[in-house]
Amino acid sequence: NKFLVQKRGPSVQTAPGKYECAAAGHIDVGHTSLETAIKELEEEAGIAVCRDDVELVGTIVDQFTMCEGTILNNEFDDVYLIRKNIIPEDLSHHGHEVSSFHFFDAEEYLSRGRHNDFELVMRRNEYELLYKHLFGN
Repeated sequence: NKFLVQKRGPSVQTAPGKYECAAAGHIDVGHTSLETAIKELEEEAGIAVCRDDVELVGTIVDQFTMCEGTILNNEFDDVYLIRKNIIPEDLSHHGHEVSSFHFFDAEEYLSRGRHNDFELVMRRNEYELLYKHLFGN
């Protein structure tokens, strides 16, 4: 009943120092969303999973502007859930994207996200989708 969440690095362009899902990324040409999810999780957290470990929760349209209108986000986000026992000492992060990992109570974390908690990356639609998937209304 815990979510593994990353704290974004202090020097990333968007939402520095905020908490968000354990891994995310953009799909390269010739790859699928699922392949990208598996690759990003290993790159960003050092967690290896196979296709059978990954559950597609749903897809949302994510459109917003940020950084005083200099960044326009217009994408489809496939939201995946992986249920796996994680040993904190096995986690690794490289580069500037991730500063640390934290475990949050799943319901508390999603509730905070649904209520626009300033410590979390603003992804209300994703929090709503996951909350309904795990806990109903």
